[in-house]
Amino acid sequence: MGSLTSGDLRGRVDVQRKANADDGYGNKRGAWATIHQGIPAKIAIMKGKEEVRAQRLASVSAVEIHVRATPITEAILPSDRLINARTGRAYDIRHIGDLEGLGRSLLITAEVVR
Repeated sequence: MGSLTSGDLRGRVDVQRKANADDGYGNKRGAWATIHQGIPAKIAIMKGKEEVRAQRLASVSAVEIHVRATPITEAILPSDRLINARTGRAYDIRHIGDLEGLGRSLLITAEVVR
């Protein structure tokens, strides 16, 4: 894929980070908090599969999310999650990489949260 153009980035994603707090028993618990909103993105569903998770069959959809490299998007962590701003669908981040090796755009590989 070549450079991303503004026409490619028709989707919007919000970045959420888990706010960890001690529950008093040594466990880290917390709710997701939105840290950035409305980041232009190209969202493409890549493939679906079924996996056994917690002794149950679960469907998993892989998603590729393309964004421009900016100080905000470069601060996204694999422990964060993305929310499709139009549909509200949540995506668990699996990998973040430089799409072209030139520092202009990022490819985020994620899974749809079900």
